[in-house]
Amino acid sequence: MGKLTHLLQQTSVDRLLLSETSNVFYLIGVWPMGRTVLSVSRSGDLSVFGSKLDFFLAESDEVEVFTGRSEAEIFEELKRRITTARDAYVEADDVLPLEGRSGVGCPALVKSGNNMVQRIRAIKDEEEIRLMRRSGELAREGMRAALERTKAGVSEKDIAMSAECAMLEKGADEFAFRTSIGSGWRASLPHALPTGKKVVDGELVVIDLGADVEHYKSDTTRTALVGSSDGQNRKVFDSVKSAYDACAEAVAPGIKIDELGQKADRMLSSAGFSEGILHGLGHGVGLDIHEEPSVSSKNPEKLVSGNVITVEPGLYIRGVTGARWENTILVTGTGHDVMT
Repeated sequence: MGKLTHLLQQTSVDRLLLSETSNVFYLIGVWPMGRTVLSVSRSGDLSVFGSKLDFFLAESDEVEVFTGRSEAEIFEELKRRITTARDAYVEADDVLPLEGRSGVGCPALVKSGNNMVQRIRAIKDEEEIRLMRRSGELAREGMRAALERTKAGVSEKDIAMSAECAMLEKGADEFAFRTSIGSGWRASLPHALPTGKKVVDGELVVIDLGADVEHYKSDTTRTALVGSSDGQNRKVFDSVKSAYDACAEAVAPGIKIDELGQKADRMLSSAGFSEGILHGLGHGVGLDIHEEPSVSSKNPEKLVSGNVITVEPGLYIRGVTGARWENTILVTGTGHDVMT
C-alpha cells in the first residue's frame, strides 16, 4: 500500500477507485465474486464497497467495509463519500456507473483507465514468484499429459481433458483459462476451443494451457507434429520454434521490449510468413493471464527484474495450419528463468 499511496500523492488524483477483481485482491487479499469497488484516498485510507456475501468476514482496522442491499445503494454511498470529502478529481481502473460533473449526484470529475496498480503488480515479490513457480510446475504436468495423449485418432476434447485432469490431480486450484486445442486447419485459430475433431496423421496440433495457484497463473503452449509432417507444416513449426529460441534467450533486465518483439517479427517475416503474424510476442502474467507489461514491438519500455512475461511467437495460415511455442518466463537480476 505504501508504494501505491506514494505514487498517488505524486498526482492530482484525490481518490482512486478499483473495481477490477485482481486489483482488489492484490491490495486487500479478498477475491470478490460480486461487484466491488475499493476506494483508496490520497492518505492511503481504504474503503471497500461490495456484497455481504464477499465481505462479511473482511472487516478490519485497515479496511472500512460498506455492504449495501443492492448495487445501486453501494454506488450511492460511494458518491456520498466523494461529495463529503470534497474530492474534485477521481480516477478508476475501470468504467463505473458514477455520474461526474456533467451529471448529478457526484461533484467530482471521474475518469477511467488508471493503471497505477497494474504497473505496481508488474514487478512480482518473492511470495508471488513462489506461487507462480508452483503454477508453472502444474502447467508442465498438464502439458506432459496432453502431449502423451496427442495421437492420430484422439479428439481435441480428449487431449484437453487429459491436461486439465492432470493439473487438478497434481494440486492446481483451477485452470488459468480454458484449455485451447487446435489441430490441422484449426491450428490456424489462435484461441481454438477443443472440439470433437480427431487428430489426423501429419497435422500440427497447438496446445495452450495454464494452471492457477492461489489466483496466480501460468501460461504455456506447445505445437506437436503428429506422425510424419514435412513441407509447409514443418517450415511453419521450425520458423516459430527458432523465433521462440532466439527471443527467449534474449530475455534479461534492461532489454527493450519493442526490440524483442521486432526480433520475432523479423524472423517470422524473413521465413516468408509476414501475413501469418496475428499477435505480439507476449504479455505479462500474474493474477491476470494478460497483464503488464505488454510484450510487443510497440512497447518502448525495458524489462526489469521481477517481471513475469510470456514469449509466444506464433504463425497462423488461415484455414490451413498454424503453430505457437510459449513459456512463462521470470526476468531475474542477471537474466531469466523459464517457469513452465
